[in-house]
Amino acid sequence: MVGTAAGSPRAGRRIAGLGGAVVAALLLAGTTATAGPAIVTPTGPGESWAAELALGGGDDSGVLVADGGVRPARPGTEGVLTTAPRRLLAPAAGLAGTVAADTPAGTAVDLQARGLAPDGTWGPWLAVRDAAPARFAAPTAEVQVRLLLRGAADGSAVPAAHGVWLTAEPTAPATTTTVPTARPAAVTSGATPAPSTTGLVWDGAIATKGLGGFKDTPYNITGSSSVKVVDGPPRAIRFTVPSGSQRAEVEPDVAEFSEGETRFFRLTYTLPPSFPLKPSGFQLATQWKNDGTGSPPLELRVEDGKFRLGGGFGRPGGSRLFATDVGPAVTGRPVDIVVGIVFSSDPGKGRVDVWLDGKQTVAGFRPPGGTLYPGKQSYWKVGLYRDTANAGTATADLGVARLGETYSAVAGSPAPSTTSSPAARPTSTSAAPSPTSPTPTVRVTVPVP
Repeated sequence: MVGTAAGSPRAGRRIAGLGGAVVAALLLAGTTATAGPAIVTPTGPGESWAAELALGGGDDSGVLVADGGVRPARPGTEGVLTTAPRRLLAPAAGLAGTVAADTPAGTAVDLQARGLAPDGTWGPWLAVRDAAPARFAAPTAEVQVRLLLRGAADGSAVPAAHGVWLTAEPTAPATTTTVPTARPAAVTSGATPAPSTTGLVWDGAIATKGLGGFKDTPYNITGSSSVKVVDGPPRAIRFTVPSGSQRAEVEPDVAEFSEGETRFFRLTYTLPPSFPLKPSGFQLATQWKNDGTGSPPLELRVEDGKFRLGGGFGRPGGSRLFATDVGPAVTGRPVDIVVGIVFSSDPGKGRVDVWLDGKQTVAGFRPPGGTLYPGKQSYWKVGLYRDTANAGTATADLGVARLGETYSAVAGSPAPSTTSSPAARPTSTSAAPSPTSPTPTVRVTVPVP
């Protein structure tokens, strides 16, 4: 879960993601030393091992091994350490892993993996996150991992990775996702109907769990910003970002989104009358963030008095920035937003539908750069992310957050037929694209009172 205390990101070290017995055995064997041989626990298709963090593989850049850890060679720079390929005991569908690392404020360590395809070529690099393993396009018997280490931009600090532990996930029968063909009925404004049990992937259950359904990401709370649970009524998560601060965000505890997946996201926000509806710079209420650095392929903004769908500025190969209106940004009452996304880097396949207070305002919209970046996955962030030049304090209360495979699963109502639907078209691109937004993989536990 995410800490409720305000303040800057906290530095620390975390070891998580593997069974306690496996981690204990690895630590007793001294596997945080970077030059020794990898230790293998052969347990069939679910084998676990510690990666060998050593230089000389030919694909390393800008890193050094010192003081028992791998770190960027110079302050203010980025480095990459790529391990040697590993042949598995049996084909695997994915790779889970965790990193033990020191990550001072402003630094990050990302873990990525790739698999060898049946044709003998390497697949794309995929992020490996706590509770969200890399999923290969096809079962593979050979894998490779790498660490991306980023020092603070001002040169004040560098991260250090001390150990990487990996577990190959066994192959499993393919599953299918049913995409609804009918459109939904309206959701009563301000109401919170019980969701359908069919197709519900995750429910934040803020009224009962507070921040318990979200990941440990204190680095998403910067400057004087804060994230805390307020009793209401109704109970909600309150995000506050004052002038000069940048972000107060949390990450739902869900897996990342890959090519071809269809997912529906529901958020119920209450913006106070004092909320700055016309900021001078960017102001995001949620984003489907790409792995690594850069502006996301898809985001929901609050600007010019409206909720606005945008993104695409950071697309590899050149910006495909877009913006299209969703509807008015109302203050003083709950506003229910449902976003349906077909995730694809192909602009002809990626699709977005949006419902505002039960009324569909965006239908079948295809962003010019797709809804994913090529070769990458996306993950979900909610809260407030603002330009530090924006004046005034922005506060938003989140009362409902859900993820599902269908509209009815997150909205709690059936999906009857509709005679017509609006066709959204891109408006002029925003003058204030969201900036580079690096997000580390290593997570730091902050206790919640």
